[in-house]
Amino acid sequence: MGYYHQEGFTLIEVVMIIVIIAIMSTVAIRSMQPITERTREEGTIREMDLLAEAICGDKDLVVEGIRADYGYVGDVGSLPPDLDALVTNPGGYSTWKGPYIRSAFNESPEDYKRDAWNQLYSYTGGVKIISTGGGDTLTKQFAQNASGLTSNTVWGNIYDGLGGPPGDSAFFVAITVFYPDGNGGSTSVSTSPSSAGRFTFANSIPVGNHLIRAVYSAADETTAAYVSLPPASACYRELRFSRALWPGGGGEDDSLCLWLTTHDDVSTSGVPELPSWTAGEILNFGRPSLAFEPGKTQGTFSSVFNLDNMVQDGDAQVDAIHFVRTNMTVGSANRVNLYVGDVLLSTMANETLSSTNTLSVNDEDVFVFRPDIEGDYSSATFIFLLDGHQIITTDIQGVSLVEADTEVGGTTLLAGTFLLTQTLSDKDDIFHYTADDVGLNTTTGTLSILIDGSDISIGGGINGLDLVESTTALGGTTLQAGCILISQSADDACVGDNCIRTMQQDISYLIVTQAGSDTVADAELFLDGSDLNLDTTEEDISGLSLSQEEI
Repeated sequence: MGYYHQEGFTLIEVVMIIVIIAIMSTVAIRSMQPITERTREEGTIREMDLLAEAICGDKDLVVEGIRADYGYVGDVGSLPPDLDALVTNPGGYSTWKGPYIRSAFNESPEDYKRDAWNQLYSYTGGVKIISTGGGDTLTKQFAQNASGLTSNTVWGNIYDGLGGPPGDSAFFVAITVFYPDGNGGSTSVSTSPSSAGRFTFANSIPVGNHLIRAVYSAADETTAAYVSLPPASACYRELRFSRALWPGGGGEDDSLCLWLTTHDDVSTSGVPELPSWTAGEILNFGRPSLAFEPGKTQGTFSSVFNLDNMVQDGDAQVDAIHFVRTNMTVGSANRVNLYVGDVLLSTMANETLSSTNTLSVNDEDVFVFRPDIEGDYSSATFIFLLDGHQIITTDIQGVSLVEADTEVGGTTLLAGTFLLTQTLSDKDDIFHYTADDVGLNTTTGTLSILIDGSDISIGGGINGLDLVESTTALGGTTLQAGCILISQSADDACVGDNCIRTMQQDISYLIVTQAGSDTVADAELFLDGSDLNLDTTEEDISGLSLSQEEI
């Protein structure tokens, strides 16, 4: 009979195994701690982003081109007193449309108020949400200040069915904007426009989609529209009655003027107010005595700013200019916010710009010149906007930002898109560019021909351009919505289907009845350079933009 002998673990071996397991467990736990903390931090940041969107909305939620979500502030008109107000109506508010955020766990309905460490967020009605549960402070600031959410500006113009401003009839026009009062109810404020049709509700309107209504009491006429008002903005809205109400009436917006640049430095001009300037200088052409064609062009020149002072080689040549008159965002994932008073520029050569910051650009690029102080262009911050190499094969010659949806010859141009011209090939055409994204190396979009210059006899090339989005009276001339101001790089004996003669120092405008590959358009002279003693090649108008003397 045999015996089977099985040896077991000795006590020492068992103890050693336990020690090894303990050590391995400790190492594993310690190695997992940073991962766990990072996961909690990332989760907390995501939740704070959701809370911020609940408070002031999701800017990327857009319906038919209009931002649709402004959160609690957009509905109520004020910041919530605490996070509870995002889920529970804080006081029977009639404008409250919550809940604006929902709990992720039914068994813990207030989990939205706690971070990943189960600590309550700190929020007391301001523009910051703070988490301290992880030891370090995490902060979500969703606005620069409260006034950017609750005290914005709405401005615009009112016209009759023929595009005329009210003139002496302005007294009988009442314009009202309706918005939440911040205490759970609704309120409104009214004003009368100027004779030129301008109205303004300054620094008083919360973010959101708000109704604006105009009533002309003398004829019992009413018109209305909505304005979408993002944070820290001054949004433009045009209103128009359906009938002709003010025949022969109307006035001008006294703040409007024209900004220009020229092809080269001018050492001896015939302009009394400005005997010399450089190709890097932005010129203002405005009042007093402002008048455009037909008749005689007259007005006063002055210098706005000189880009020569802000480039590395001290010698800039500006060939494209656009003054921004509406707050808006261009681009999507890669976007740039533009504000009233910004200037879009492109130069004839590669430049290194230096003022508040430094930025290098190529001749085909478009950048933003943002004054550090509103209305003061002596110093600025530069922001890269359009990477021209991603758009066209040659230098961008002219640029115009579309600031309101505008119909040109049966084609609707959406706000936030661009009109562009270029040198060399296709220099007689005007292109429409829809930017999906903007920025250096990230500019993407769709380019198409809006105006085929060969169809309307343009042979001198197009330098500067500016789209007129709303009917505008300036210097005794009325520019209808949808027309395009242009300057040309050579004299042209026949421009437009009606065949007008233009010079390099002139500005004309195209009245487009059909856009695209079979363009149909007449042309009219707007600025006669010879009336202003602009008569040399150096004084050729390179860039142009309607602007404002008083922002």
